[in-house]
Amino acid sequence: MERYAYFSPTIVSPEELRGAYAFAVDIAKKHRSRLTVLVNSISNSEQFLEIIFTEQEKNKLRRYETITKNGLEVELKSPDGFKDYQSYGVILAIHSSPKAINKIESNDQIIAAVAVAEVNELAGHLVEWKNAKGVVELKQQ
Repeated sequence: MERYAYFSPTIVSPEELRGAYAFAVDIAKKHRSRLTVLVNSISNSEQFLEIIFTEQEKNKLRRYETITKNGLEVELKSPDGFKDYQSYGVILAIHSSPKAINKIESNDQIIAAVAVAEVNELAGHLVEWKNAKGVVELKQQ
């Protein structure tokens, strides 16, 4: 699995989130794969989803429907709905909890994971993941 992370020193801006999404889309297209957006809670994901998706796309995703965007199949998952035995293609992990990172690492069918989060006192597990797994840290262009 390829592993990437974008860590913002402050709150992740809409531009940074859109950039992480675009990066994940590029990887998914390269591998002709689907893109799975992984959030900690479907019900609390509105603020992130509205930055990337239209209202109609967001509503479909929150109903667990797969949409087509940028020529890719895109789905939304939370750690509770994430199964070790299913294929998710490329993951865009937004503000991932330790549970979400463990779910990603326990699935050997994932092509790539792109994590985006701010580095703060709640992100220690992401820094540990980066160091333990050789995650490539993305920088602003």
